[in-house]
Amino acid sequence: MSLDWISPQSVINQMGLAPLKSLGQNFMQDKNILEYMLRASNLDANQDAVVEIGPGTGALTQILMPHALCMRVFELDHGLGEYLKDTYSSEVFEVIVADILESKKVLHVSLLEFFERELGLGRTCKLVSNLPYNILTPLLWNLLLHRDKWKLGVFLVQREFAERLRAKPSDTNYAPLTVFAQLSSKVEVLKSVSKQCFWPQPEVESSIIRISPYQEVNLPQEFLDFIKKGFSQRRKTLSKVMKSDYAMNKLEHCLEELGFSSKSRVESLDPASLLSLWHKLTLS
Repeated sequence: MSLDWISPQSVINQMGLAPLKSLGQNFMQDKNILEYMLRASNLDANQDAVVEIGPGTGALTQILMPHALCMRVFELDHGLGEYLKDTYSSEVFEVIVADILESKKVLHVSLLEFFERELGLGRTCKLVSNLPYNILTPLLWNLLLHRDKWKLGVFLVQREFAERLRAKPSDTNYAPLTVFAQLSSKVEVLKSVSKQCFWPQPEVESSIIRISPYQEVNLPQEFLDFIKKGFSQRRKTLSKVMKSDYAMNKLEHCLEELGFSSKSRVESLDPASLLSLWHKLTLS
């Protein structure tokens, strides 16, 4: 489908609407940035089923559609969802007007059904989105829980969030999601994006990231719970935080075996060491 690109501001003005702060609506106005995201996703129109989360007025949608075998988009704003349906719906394009995170905790069932259907047809699933900044952490966490279902994600995100994904131990941005993302995927920060590229202009700068999940890595839920608990009191030693789960002398001994101080905090261990520590604690 060949489309003449329409800017978000033009669509919003035509509809007599205004960006909603409550939904974090800051629309990407720079077509060059959106085309960069298309190139970074390396879409194959004969193979790739594409998901877009938070399409808004369809600025990115218009650019992706000619390069996707099929698309499903998720839009929370009812008015914009109906606009997308009226403007773009077809046999290969579907709009779901719903919150991508049901109860803010799990991915919408329609997304999981789409993944299963397309994988069953032998297709590859990719996500390309200007993600809603107010749900970045729970959204990516849940997407990584289902990383076996998608091959690639290209996302426009808040720069601080991108820095968190690439953070090193002892950095202030180092967090449970850092550990999960680095162990389960290849994370690339591709490009910085100025806040001047958005309408209305947000207070933060942004980045384009690309995430390629490692399908073969097994990270049990028990390990994810372990790192969440460890970071819940990050200024305390691991032995104190985990004293209700593991004997203090056992945890301190395992830390020393890995070459760390027995009084180490969770924030001082790199992701691979945290996984090794958990294995030692659970298997010994």
